[in-house]
Amino acid sequence: TFLNQHDNLAFVPEWFPPNVHDPRGLGLVLVLGAIGVAGLMRRARASAFELLVFVPVTFLAVQHSRMLFAFGIVAGPLVSRMVAEHRGARRRRPDHWPTNAFILLLAAALCIAKFPGTAQIQANIESSNPVKAVQFIRLARLPAPMLNDYAWGGYLIWALPEYKTFIDGRADIFDWAGVLKRYRGWAALTEDPTRLLDDYRIGFCLLPVRGRQAVVMRHLAEWEQVYADESAAVFARRPA
Repeated sequence: TFLNQHDNLAFVPEWFPPNVHDPRGLGLVLVLGAIGVAGLMRRARASAFELLVFVPVTFLAVQHSRMLFAFGIVAGPLVSRMVAEHRGARRRRPDHWPTNAFILLLAAALCIAKFPGTAQIQANIESSNPVKAVQFIRLARLPAPMLNDYAWGGYLIWALPEYKTFIDGRADIFDWAGVLKRYRGWAALTEDPTRLLDDYRIGFCLLPVRGRQAVVMRHLAEWEQVYADESAAVFARRPA
């Protein structure tokens, strides 16, 4: 991925560097800062093996937000040991089972209370996916191929299986095939939008209604907007 998929790394947001305004990005900065301060104060020691694992994972996490989870897995034990050493040795006490039982019951209660119900899951789906537009496409029987927004690809595989997605979350495959590069240029408006539409003989487009691609599509003579709602717009070729 790092060596051969330049379009994937430059286009998919999860490969972008962490943002300090995001809680995970801020957590990365705070943990690195705490480890650095502890090292300068000689309150923390790291073995050669810990450094061998921690340094490359940190390097990747600073460059790609997707690698923050790996940083958490590696940094967690290191930080825990640092805190334990800072507090000093304490006399080990036997486990207090009522306290342990209370903590386990509290964790179980929180999991049950926060687990989303069917109505909430359906509401989340409708708020972030083109549910109504999919119903229109199915009823209108628009001619394939379809050009879809990248973020909706996974949903369309499930909700609209009769149409093949132009692109979806399997970015590795589309990068290898050169499709991601073409789509990236089209989405960024760095080339004539009609070139991709004509080269792939696109029959209709499903795009975010307020996206810049939708704005451009409304000005193309060969295309017309045939559907729009609060989240999605559908564009079809005008009859010849």
